[in-house]
Amino acid sequence: MRERYFTPLDKVKSAVLLYKVENENQLSDLYAFIDRVVAKGIDVDCIMVGKSKDLQSAYPKTANFYRASTQEVKWNGVPKNEELLKLLQKNHDYLIDLSRLESQLCAYLATASLAKFKIGSIDIADSPFDFTIDVDGNVDLEFLQEQMFAYLQKIG
Repeated sequence: MRERYFTPLDKVKSAVLLYKVENENQLSDLYAFIDRVVAKGIDVDCIMVGKSKDLQSAYPKTANFYRASTQEVKWNGVPKNEELLKLLQKNHDYLIDLSRLESQLCAYLATASLAKFKIGSIDIADSPFDFTIDVDGNVDLEFLQEQMFAYLQKIG
C-alpha cells in the first residue's frame, strides 16, 4: 500500500526517475539532471524505458540504472523484470517522471511505484501524479528541471 507523503526537497533521501529512451535522445541532458539531483544528497534510481535495441548495456555510475524493455512485458502490461518490480516496491521519497507517460509501460511504472510523492509534467485523467508541473509542451529537460526545483523549494 502506497503511503502518500510530501518530503521537503532538502530532506529527500531517495528518488526514482522514469525516462523514455528513443534513438534521438540526448542522454547528456538526463545525466545533467541526475547530477543536479545527486548534488542535493539524494540517492537516485533511474528506470530507462525503451526498445531493447535502444537501451545501453552500461550507464554512468552516478545513479542505479534499471532497464525496462517495452518488449519484455507480460500480456497484462506488467514488466517481466523482477529486479524492476522490486524497485517499484521501494519507498522512494519522490518519483520524477521524465517520460511524459509516452508508453503504456511508462504509465504502468509510474502508477505501480510506491514512491511517497509522484511528480510529472502531464496532467491527464486518472494521472498517477501528486504534483504536476505545466511545461506547456516544452520538452526540454533543463526547463522541467528548473521549474520542478523552483516549485519544490517553494512548497517545502
